[in-house]
Amino acid sequence: MRLKHDKHAVSNVIVVMLSLILIVIIVTNVVLWSYQMNQSDWERIREDLKITEVSRITSSWFLAQGEYMTNIGSKMSGTYRDTQAVDDHFESFIEGLNWWNSNYSYRRQATIVNNAQSLLRSNYSVSITMDTASLVSSGKVLSNGNDLRVLYWSIGNWVELDREVKDVNSTSTQIWFETQSAIAASGSDNNCFIYYGSPTAGSPPANQSNVYLWFDDFNRVDNADITTEPSYNVKTGGGTWSIQTGMLKDVGAAGDPNKLMITALGNVSSSIDMLVKINVTSFAGGDYRRMGLSCCMDTNPSSGSGYCGLFHDDRNSLDLLNDLRSWGTQGTYGWSLDTWYYMRFRVIDPSSRLGKIKVWQVGATEPTAWTVNGNFGSGTARNWGSVGFAGSRTTDTTYFDGIVIRYIADPEPTATVSAEESQIDNMLDVDGTFIINLATYPLTQIQTVEMQMRYRSSDIGEKWYLKAYNWASSMYSDSDFNFTAGHKPTTGWDYYTVNLTDQWKSYVYSNGTLCVKLVDEGADANQTTIDIDFLGIRVVTNGTEFTFDNKAALTCHLVSLWVNNSTHHQRYDMNLFIDLGQTLTYRRFDICLPNKPYVVKVVTERGNIATYRGDAT
Repeated sequence: MRLKHDKHAVSNVIVVMLSLILIVIIVTNVVLWSYQMNQSDWERIREDLKITEVSRITSSWFLAQGEYMTNIGSKMSGTYRDTQAVDDHFESFIEGLNWWNSNYSYRRQATIVNNAQSLLRSNYSVSITMDTASLVSSGKVLSNGNDLRVLYWSIGNWVELDREVKDVNSTSTQIWFETQSAIAASGSDNNCFIYYGSPTAGSPPANQSNVYLWFDDFNRVDNADITTEPSYNVKTGGGTWSIQTGMLKDVGAAGDPNKLMITALGNVSSSIDMLVKINVTSFAGGDYRRMGLSCCMDTNPSSGSGYCGLFHDDRNSLDLLNDLRSWGTQGTYGWSLDTWYYMRFRVIDPSSRLGKIKVWQVGATEPTAWTVNGNFGSGTARNWGSVGFAGSRTTDTTYFDGIVIRYIADPEPTATVSAEESQIDNMLDVDGTFIINLATYPLTQIQTVEMQMRYRSSDIGEKWYLKAYNWASSMYSDSDFNFTAGHKPTTGWDYYTVNLTDQWKSYVYSNGTLCVKLVDEGADANQTTIDIDFLGIRVVTNGTEFTFDNKAALTCHLVSLWVNNSTHHQRYDMNLFIDLGQTLTYRRFDICLPNKPYVVKVVTERGNIATYRGDAT
């Protein structure tokens, strides 16, 4: 019985001990579970995760594949490699020669060649011959020729010249003007330009006194004695010289010679060409009837004597005369009374006593050949002297109108014009080729393309445009860009960025090629230089880039992502760990951001949620 009692006691002890062990285990587990629960809550509370940025995935910049092509203008310095990074290296370009006036659409450059073996003086009267009939018919030139302008480019400035236009709206229009600088023997000057194409052009500068050595159309009030005018204060031989109804009139007298000198010119010491309109209204015939032009005239001792080109003797005669010394070459030309003729008289070198004269009826084309080309006889007039008019030694009446005198070289210079330039030809037009890495950024993932340039310009009043080649329309364009108004620079370095919107596919070839063009808004009065420090393109994909910032002192485990807007609710699984204090960029090409406004939420393993709101801008 005692043994039985002891066994029962032991059994009770064992039960008590096992119960105590079980209780300890349970209590321990409860305490451990309680600790773990408190630790989890504590860690959850300590998590500090933020979404700092959400954006579509953007590539790095793709750069030019080779040197830019300068279609208009020229490169000044640098290479395309200087445009690959924002630094102290840049490539410089300059526009084509600047445009004088944006109201004029076209121009032609004139080249004046000195064909003589001596210096061609400045202020030499030259002419350009152009076919304006075709220009008038095509609407490029006004029928009155008002928009035909002569410009000279001088030391960085445009100078508009007076000009005379003859026979506008014909195939052989002559545009006369004066050279602005001396031209060396066999040299040339190409700084003159003929501008045209302005439908609103007003009256042009056309003072012929600034076109020729001397011009007088006599269009002023009647003057019974022209020698009262400072320009004509010497006459000889007693004839009457007056201005009547806008013409110079001579009634001859018996004095010999009967001359009117243009004393304002003084002693002309260079070879000259004289052109005048002449009309003889009364003519008795005989040796004393001599009317025309004279040069190299003496003032002493035999005032008025000189070399002459004259109507003489009868109405079939045109002669060269060394006045009061000897007759020169005599020619035959039938002319009529009360009829207007052009008379051109030229003396190249007085010491050689050689001259030329031609006459043709007003309204007819000037003949190429000279009517009389020979000597002035054996006598010698002075080498140089006054120039002017010759009148009859009898009471015959002669009218003169519109005398033009100019210096003459032998041979004369030639003036030609280049092919027509339009205003757009004198801008800056530069383009380059860029290639997108399609292995990294497939066409199916591209959402749009951006172009960016860092540049500075010498002209802050002129806009610049970035364009791209549209493979569908086979032309450069910016019509689909997010911004088409161009960019106007400041006085320093500027950034200019454009986006090709959702129409980018028209501008990116199937192999990733994109051709970019930089062009200014149009030619103006300034020849602009532009420095390009950076020029590149990049793609924006359909994928999304998230930036997470872990501010806590423990690692965060991100397990899911939500992207929502009013019509879009999408959850995405993720498995991303962000170490303590780390900022991490996370890319997903399977997530396309919806339209703004949207909300992005990320959920951690501990159940925390970070939120980012994309607003409507």
